[in-house]
Amino acid sequence: MLMRDMAVKRRSQRIVKYSTYHREKSKTWQKDVSKIDNWTYNTESDTWTCAARQTIHFRKVSKEKTESGYEIEYRHYRSASCEGCPLKAQCTKAVGNREVKVSMKYLRLKTQAREKLRSEDS
Repeated sequence: MLMRDMAVKRRSQRIVKYSTYHREKSKTWQKDVSKIDNWTYNTESDTWTCAARQTIHFRKVSKEKTESGYEIEYRHYRSASCEGCPLKAQCTKAVGNREVKVSMKYLRLKTQAREKLRSEDS
């Protein structure tokens, strides 16, 4: 009975690797200034800080439904000015300022999965 309980417990802790898990480990990914994963999030001010140390401010919330009917809430952020930024060409193809659309729930779940996957790798 004890062995069976242990097997059930192990199975319940399995995690499926998310689509970018292996790519995130590469130096190319980690040095990519356009990836929000390489930015810093400030929970108190609800802002992001990009690789050029510019603050990306919250603008609005939107919701989208997937084909399966699942509703995703996105938070939209925009920089005040990317004009003259030495990293702009690497960061965005936009003519104006950098804008990002983020699912905070997805980021939270991805972070949890990454931590569990890394602990299993070691």
